[in-house]
Amino acid sequence: MTTRHDELIALLLGDAPASPRLRRWLATAAGRRELAAHREALGAVDALWARVPRPIAYGSLATPIGRVLVAAGAAGIVRISFRRSEADFAAELRRRFGAVAVRDPARIAGAVRALRAYFAGERRAFDVPVDLSALTPFQRRVLLATATVPAGQVVSYGEIARRIGQPLGSRAVGQALGHNPIPIVIPCHRVIGGGGRIGGYTGGLDVKRTLLRLEGADGANRQRDETHHHRPLQMPHACSPLVDAGYCDWDGRCAATGCTGRSVYRRWALYCSCCCWAAISSAASLSRSRRRSGISWYTGT
Repeated sequence: MTTRHDELIALLLGDAPASPRLRRWLATAAGRRELAAHREALGAVDALWARVPRPIAYGSLATPIGRVLVAAGAAGIVRISFRRSEADFAAELRRRFGAVAVRDPARIAGAVRALRAYFAGERRAFDVPVDLSALTPFQRRVLLATATVPAGQVVSYGEIARRIGQPLGSRAVGQALGHNPIPIVIPCHRVIGGGGRIGGYTGGLDVKRTLLRLEGADGANRQRDETHHHRPLQMPHACSPLVDAGYCDWDGRCAATGCTGRSVYRRWALYCSCCCWAAISSAASLSRSRRRSGISWYTGT
């Protein structure tokens, strides 16, 4: 037999309407007090449940860059990773989100289908929900700006910095992208260094090149990045004591070779510490190079 307590709980949970008998009782002072007490108790249970971390579901798929691991919470994808074991991935999810990580392919099926279509060349944009709530506001701004870069195109770290209203924040942008929790879906591989350099990538530069090649944006960037590093090493004696003389900013490069290693400056000459070639030989040519390249050089002391 259904008790008045059962009827009241069913009413508050929306499982059943109030019976005529219950409505008559709720019209009394005792009934109103009991209804208020039950509502307060259910509110406390809801608040407690809201503080319990929801399980994070994860799974994996085979791709041209190896096995890709995907994790999602209640609000969307929270993590994509590769080149690691499943056990390590699950451990990271527990540390990062303080929740139980459960292998549940059904809950990430939509994300897996989208990624498979991407690697098959059937799609270039993603419409799957993502959850960036664990990131700082700055990181979210960087990633949201990066998400607008279309497939087949690349932009520089400096360009992303300009898009978020911080034109001097190239280094911070690079750091934020280096901690992108949802690569591929948020395409940080489409952001490259100044002067066409390929820049860095947490998953490895070979993966970055593979993704860019898949999207048709690899070509010249890869060639420019690699060719100067294969030149024969030349070390004039005059360069040796200059290696620690000073440094260029992080977007700078040797004007003679295009080398991305740190550069040094002394006596109106810039030297690349990777190959020690003199880039500029006079104050006049240094001034012209600055105007032409737009690079702000830190000359040190």
